Order: sequence, then C-alpha cells, then structure tokens
Amino acid sequence: MSRNLRDFTKAIHGFDAVVRRAPDSAWSAPSACEGWSGADVVEHVCGVASGVIGLASGTEPTAPAATGDHVADWITTRDALLEALDAPGCLQREGATPFGEMTVDRFIGILGVDPLCHTFDLAVAAGVDPALDPGLVERYHGNLVKAGDALRMPGMFGPAVDAPADATPAEAFIAFAGRDPRP
Repeated sequence: MSRNLRDFTKAIHGFDAVVRRAPDSAWSAPSACEGWSGADVVEHVCGVASGVIGLASGTEPTAPAATGDHVADWITTRDALLEALDAPGCLQREGATPFGEMTVDRFIGILGVDPLCHTFDLAVAAGVDPALDPGLVERYHGNLVKAGDALRMPGMFGPAVDAPADATPAEAFIAFAGRDPRP
C-alpha cells in the first residue's frame, strides 16, 4: 500500500466518522465552507469520490447517489470508493484529472486534503469535534503551503484566514485553507 493511499484512506475514514455522528440538523446547518450546508459538503465529497472511482476503475465517473439520505448516500459512495482503490494495479492507472494527466496514486496524494478540510466543514455544521488526524494535518498543511497562491481560486481555496497566536496545528491548517478555525 502506498503512503498516498494510506493517508487518503485515513482522511476518508475521518470524514466518515463525522458523517456518522452528524445529527439530522447538520444537513441544513451552515458548514465552515462558505455558502455550503452540511448536505452540500457531503454531496461534494461524494462527487469527488465518484471521480476517483472512475479514474481508479478506468470507467467514466458517474454521479453519486442522491437519495436525500445523506448518511446512506455517503456510505454507498464510501464503500464503492474503497472497493475501487482496493483493486490490484489501480494506483498505477493513469488518467485525466483536474490537475492534468497522472496516476491514481499521485492524484489521491494531492486530493487527500479535500476530505480532510471537509471533515472540519461538516463537523462545524454538525456541532461535533472533527478530530483531525495530526499526521494528516501536518502533511496536507505542508502540501498547501507548497502550492501557495496557486490554490487560491474559485472552487478551490479562498484567502487564508489569520490563525490565532495560540493556534493548534489543526487550527493553523484550517486557517490556511481559508476557514475560521474557531467558528
């Protein structure tokens, strides 16, 4: 198993933990991702996962299930994602991504920041602790810093937010990702 796959899978499981703890009120509550509700966050992560499934399986990405049961839709998508990433040789498959042509392994290495950030976003809507993995926070914060202003564009990340002087590493990561780390 590659480090990218281990870290991406950890990020997916962290997101899963928040989805499963989210009360029904989370789906209409505002998240830390500006303009998005908890339901919007889950739908987005399901959509991103569907793209990974398509790339990993060599098929055309299909729209994720949208039954209105956000937990069930997530579980269905999560299971399909993990199954696709478990297929022999899938990490070496190459294909088109929003970042150009690359292997699945490289793509999920870049993409792991998405479920990690959105774990925080959904946790705000749900009113639960995001419990962000410290190792993932360190790795993906470093990746964001390396990307610099290239990631500051519509549909990606907005401007960084000033982190409090006593910010934890997770709060510094979230602030760099353009969210208020203490909403």
